[in-house]
Amino acid sequence: MITTPEPDVLAQLDAILASDHLPRKAREYGKRLLGRLSAPLRLLVTGPVGSGKSELARLICGQAAPPSVGAPGEPVETPSVLFRNLAVIELDLPTPGSGIPGAGAIEQTSPDIILWCTQGFAHDEAQIWARVPNNLKDHAFLVLTKADALMREGVLEDRLDDLREVVETEFHSLLPIATAQAATAMNSTGIADPALHARSGAAALFEALSRMIEQGRSADLDAANLFVRRHGAALPAPGTPIRPGDGSQGRAGQDTAMALGPQDLGPHLPDDARISAAPETDLSARAIRMLDGICQDFPDRIEGHARDEIKPLLERCARAAEALGKIIEDARLSGDLADDVLEANEMILLLTLEENETAAADAVTLLLQLRRGFEARLVD
Repeated sequence: MITTPEPDVLAQLDAILASDHLPRKAREYGKRLLGRLSAPLRLLVTGPVGSGKSELARLICGQAAPPSVGAPGEPVETPSVLFRNLAVIELDLPTPGSGIPGAGAIEQTSPDIILWCTQGFAHDEAQIWARVPNNLKDHAFLVLTKADALMREGVLEDRLDDLREVVETEFHSLLPIATAQAATAMNSTGIADPALHARSGAAALFEALSRMIEQGRSADLDAANLFVRRHGAALPAPGTPIRPGDGSQGRAGQDTAMALGPQDLGPHLPDDARISAAPETDLSARAIRMLDGICQDFPDRIEGHARDEIKPLLERCARAAEALGKIIEDARLSGDLADDVLEANEMILLLTLEENETAAADAVTLLLQLRRGFEARLVD
């Protein structure tokens, strides 16, 4: 259910990282990217004792034997046979008063996605969750387990209503599931009873989980392709020394210009944005003019904008960051500012997947920070 990275992308990344011509920060970023694409995504299933997390973890693993359980801070990964390239980690939360920081134990597992199992998200749970970093909360689901039992007691709808307010600010989504029914709908090879699987809530959970997995993997693949396009073409052939003005960088710039040119940003990108090996002050001035052209009609406030307005704004920010990367590449600029542009490209690319007000505000802020960086170059 999860996309596997194309072998040629991994091979190209590996070859580029083996070269001696990458800047240090670019190499570190490339290694992190290669590591993410080569390793399975980590799904953490956690929650208080008795919340049904073991049954849910076993369901996602798709096997009869329960996944291995680690003590707090000592997670054990179990490969899923239903979700390819996914490792499931079940983590018991520490009991209240034990002195073990539950949020720290969660963060130590380095999860990509979190499923927090609950029967009501009690005060103790909320206290632990409040200390979990926000970047993890953005990829976390609150799973109301044993939904069939709650329905028989006549409290399911009220429980869901109580939790929706929490989910609005603390989780990505709220998903109820009758895990026992879902397990009955499964067999050793997959889903045996689709109707029961859907009624149990497992189909909705599997779909949401698959969608988040695909988004995360697609973002990494997009970042990998961007990294290969930016650094692969600029690398000289084995044994070829790098000399200023030898034309190798110019060819890389031409390749990039074909992939991203001023026409991609329409009226927001001035015609003189494409440059080659300009002096640093001229480069900074041109970058500022390009950013001013893009940002001049940005909204003063992002809050309250509809989703169909947020998405184009994020896409413009992503194209602007990539255009800045092209300017840096064509000018063969290195150092902290070039590294900042590279990192901003990565961050804005991930933000475009969120498609919400917070992501748009963060993307605009990153562009303004880059502008200040270019402005400082002019002063210097």
